[in-house]
Amino acid sequence: MRFLSWKTAAGSLALGALLALGGASSAEAKGDLVLKRFLIGRLEDNTLKFVATGARGTQNAFRDNVLMLVFSAPVNMSTLDNRTVKVGIPAGGGLFIDADGSYYPYKIKEFNSVTGTFEDKRIYKNRVLFDPTKRNDDENDRNPYGFEENSLYTVTIPGLDSGTTKVVRGADGGYNERTFTTNFRTTDKYLQDYKQPHITEVVASDAPLIALDGRANVDSRADIIARFSEPMLPAAFDPTTTFRVFNFGQNRVVSGVIRPAPDGLSFTFRPAFGYGRGPYNVQVTLSSSLSDRSGNPLDKGAVVNFVTELDLLAPNYEEIVEGFDTRTFEDTSYQAIYDKATWNGSKAPSSLAGTFGSKSLDIIVTTAANGDGIPLWTAQAHTQNLYSAAQMGNTARTVNGFAWRYYTLGVPVAASYPNMTVQMGHNTSTSLNVNYTGSFSDVPVTVFNTATYTVPTSVPEWVVGPTWTANWAYNGRDGVVLDINNPNGGTNVNYWRYTTAAQGGITKIRGYSGGAASALTWGNDVRFFYLVDRSEAQSLWYDTDQNNPGYLDPIFTQTTPPGTVTSVVFQGARENPVVPNTPDLTTISAWTSDPLNDLSGFRFIRFHADLTSNLGSSTRPTIEELKIPFIFY
Repeated sequence: MRFLSWKTAAGSLALGALLALGGASSAEAKGDLVLKRFLIGRLEDNTLKFVATGARGTQNAFRDNVLMLVFSAPVNMSTLDNRTVKVGIPAGGGLFIDADGSYYPYKIKEFNSVTGTFEDKRIYKNRVLFDPTKRNDDENDRNPYGFEENSLYTVTIPGLDSGTTKVVRGADGGYNERTFTTNFRTTDKYLQDYKQPHITEVVASDAPLIALDGRANVDSRADIIARFSEPMLPAAFDPTTTFRVFNFGQNRVVSGVIRPAPDGLSFTFRPAFGYGRGPYNVQVTLSSSLSDRSGNPLDKGAVVNFVTELDLLAPNYEEIVEGFDTRTFEDTSYQAIYDKATWNGSKAPSSLAGTFGSKSLDIIVTTAANGDGIPLWTAQAHTQNLYSAAQMGNTARTVNGFAWRYYTLGVPVAASYPNMTVQMGHNTSTSLNVNYTGSFSDVPVTVFNTATYTVPTSVPEWVVGPTWTANWAYNGRDGVVLDINNPNGGTNVNYWRYTTAAQGGITKIRGYSGGAASALTWGNDVRFFYLVDRSEAQSLWYDTDQNNPGYLDPIFTQTTPPGTVTSVVFQGARENPVVPNTPDLTTISAWTSDPLNDLSGFRFIRFHADLTSNLGSSTRPTIEELKIPFIFY
């Protein structure tokens, strides 16, 4: 007896259903259809001849490569879609992102000297192209940017053996028999064409058939459209540098956004709030550094000038711009709750930057001037101290050091302790263990490893301990074990303030001079240093010089690495009727993140910024520029 696998059985059931619908199966009547070859490559200009550059498992596919599927027989093109040929990115959790692209029959062209054009020479009916750029589609549907960069794509072409009849079919009606799977990975590059792009025209949306240069009475809110000879790289377009619109009448760069057309052949600048009442002289500068997908720069840039219309109904538009390149508007009197962000001022690059501040937590268990010479001893010494979650403030912290308290108010004795090791860890039992390792409820972190600790003698009382080479993350709920091992002794004895009063449980383990470790209920004063990831800044009052301004949404230029956050709120004040041109502090509004809706009519405005850094990756957010736009009539 012959047994069928579930896949073969499913395929047989599918074929059986076809038989029931009338006649022999496609496989029997029309022959097998299978994928014979999978290739990755490019199409030559004009002839469209396919040149293979890769195959299954390629790891460096260009974003505008095409895929070629070679079948064993002519294919019915109408049966190719994202169910019968699955090209895309597995996104985890069962999700799959289909690749954007179109299927075309493979045809090559040759030059006809009579007509002066390239015409179809041959169509390969068993070969199919998947083109992520959709070059033959309507120009509004094209995708000149192709595959996603640096991404792993999978290709699956189901066959009848997968238990489905939703498969690629042949021109004779036959079904794809065998499932095919492979993958490839893209780079961030495109096929190099070496041709320099050029600007074909620059127009405005109010007269799209007339060149913009030299025009007058241009609509006060007209878009500016730049067209190019080939698809351009969107990342190269910047409204402050490479596609810059400057209003000479208002002496400022016009704020706006740039949007690429789907085919990449044109880019549109839309002014955020128009050009003002006018008439104003406006200049458009397109930089020669703009480039196509392959990185080829423009053959030359362009400068276009026009004059806007007089529009008495258009609002006047101004901006408060804080670039943090001076500290003129920094409120230095503001007392930060966490830490102060860095208002760089003249430092380069100018920005408001988050900081990694450090604060301290003092745990004081005694007021008496009693000193314990262990572990800062002249012979072997090893101690552990246990501090409770309550003493740690029941707060998770990133601890990065400690200071011990000298037993008097004076300075400690000069000494050094070679091969010292410091470990930090959690404790869930509220007591320590004389074998030391049993005191930890997790794997301790070695924060100072067999190195020499030299006691600083410049500052009295609180003495900074060894400089840690690693931080320790306290979870905010367990006890804390501070383990100090001084295996060789030091050059002198230093006395650490302590108490013999019971702290609750075994809170100190002490062993020295080779003797057995003792379990004690004592405690030592300690100061833990910890990092803070949040920093703040606040500005002084900015004056709009208008008694009824209408604020618009603020515009931020900022950098926020993963795990970092910026948050900015605003406050308004009206003019002081007694002291003109100054804020009336009795009219101060509540803080708001929405000046558009909440601060209309407030002449003065200021901001408060909170910046949260990522302690784990040592990255911090920055605000390079803050614009507060407003309109008035």
